[in-house]
Amino acid sequence: MKNKMFTIGMAILGLAICVLPSCKKEKIRGCKDVHATNYKSTAEEDDGSCQFSSKIIFWQGNGNASSWSSLGVTALKFYVDGNLIGSAAATVYNSSPSCSSSGLASTTKNLGSSKTKSVSYSVKDQDNYEWYTGTLNLDGSTCTTQELK
Repeated sequence: MKNKMFTIGMAILGLAICVLPSCKKEKIRGCKDVHATNYKSTAEEDDGSCQFSSKIIFWQGNGNASSWSSLGVTALKFYVDGNLIGSAAATVYNSSPSCSSSGLASTTKNLGSSKTKSVSYSVKDQDNYEWYTGTLNLDGSTCTTQELK
């Protein structure tokens, strides 16, 4: 009987050793960067899945908008990485925009898993004459505003 009890006790002990470690709570994995588009507030461990985007806003003040008519410019077209993102009447102006506004034209670029990215831009008139060109350095934690001057 003692042998049988010992064998049963050992079997229970062996089972407990195998089963108890599996009761260990798994950490919640996900993106822990609050600036990422897929931020997971409940994540306890960063899994490297963070994705970023950045908004670009083009704008001009009254002084710049007033100068276009004497140059014969009636419309402005905005391009980012060669793609048309919008257009506006050349005489439209606004004050420095916030990230929640759209300015003369705006777009949101997907940065993937990188927090930063450089893009090219250009601004052309109604006859496709290029007035502005350059590079914008985007940051996935904020928006970028580009003033026409």
